[in-house]
Amino acid sequence: MTAALLLLVLSAGEPAFEAPVEVDRWHFAGVPVASYASDVGLTVGAALFMYAPDPEHPGEQDSLTLAASYATRGPRQADVAWVHQRLLGLPLRWRLTLHGGDDALMPYWGEGAQLGGLEVPTGSGTPPAPYRYHDRRFLAAATLRGPFLGGFGWHLRARFLDVGVPEPSALLARSAPPGARGGRVALFEAGLLYDTRDHELSPHRGLFVTAAAFAAPQLGGVSDFSFHGYDASARAYLPLLSRATLALRALYDHKLAGVPSRADAARAVPFFERSLYEGLAYGEGLGGGGSVRGIARFRLSGDEKALGSAELRLDLFSTHLLGKLQEYGVDGGIDAGWARQPGWAAVDAAGLAAGLRLTWDHAILVRVEMGRALGGGDETLYVSFGEQF
Repeated sequence: MTAALLLLVLSAGEPAFEAPVEVDRWHFAGVPVASYASDVGLTVGAALFMYAPDPEHPGEQDSLTLAASYATRGPRQADVAWVHQRLLGLPLRWRLTLHGGDDALMPYWGEGAQLGGLEVPTGSGTPPAPYRYHDRRFLAAATLRGPFLGGFGWHLRARFLDVGVPEPSALLARSAPPGARGGRVALFEAGLLYDTRDHELSPHRGLFVTAAAFAAPQLGGVSDFSFHGYDASARAYLPLLSRATLALRALYDHKLAGVPSRADAARAVPFFERSLYEGLAYGEGLGGGGSVRGIARFRLSGDEKALGSAELRLDLFSTHLLGKLQEYGVDGGIDAGWARQPGWAAVDAAGLAAGLRLTWDHAILVRVEMGRALGGGDETLYVSFGEQF
């Protein structure tokens, strides 16, 4: 079944790029997607990419991405991402992200990610029915990034998350963690960075290091909880051969209840924030295609978490179709994650992944990968846009 779906994606997914249409300096390309994963089932959707290279600054491009997908056992979601490289003509990069999702089978793995004491392998799909809840959420995030000197820079980020829980699971209702009925979070972040990558998409050499501090104060009618924290990440790209790159990643994120110097009433990290990490590379995890491949999504959740990855990427050959460059390659690696919630034992897991990759016009990257947990479980097929890291 998995092999057949992989062949379906390879035969219908990669060549299914619509011939890019160019209007002025903007290029348009569409990509249909079909994939299967043990945790979210069959996913179908499509993405529209619009990108405009800057002729005065080689390697830079503005972009707009629209995507929507439907999963039979996972989220129905829509995403918009806009990146503008030179705000007001200055070397200030602006990124705006909007996300809306509805997931009637969202996993809640229990306090301390222990699933109420039930033994479930980390590589399994969704937890049993009593441990899944209905999650509706809207996210809006804006990031401004600028340079200091050389590869050093800074960033500011703000995000708003509104989570609704129309139907809590039996375990969620019994555990009653902060945010069990949903809630809103307004978070503000400031950080420093060091970036020497030769390319942002499929880099072959360089470093990308970030460190940030963030706070989410309780604000009447806007933000229902109060917490703060710190995030640090490092990525290294080492060229091994003319066509091979070793990519390494490490990330640490820690959220703490309350905001210093404030006496907010709701000093707590809501349970739905335990599966999110902050920083310039803000994302969901740990577990799933964006963090620990082969591990069920959000399986490693906690106020404190760490992530490490090592991946070998190899370029094989290239073609020139429809007036655009296509580069084909393979990748393989290992991801490992660790998380801890105060008062509970830490949880950890690791997974292996390997797959194929296609880069289109130095602007769009599609990855088709198979992941499996080291502790056993189901193989999981991922179809993803952009680098995992």
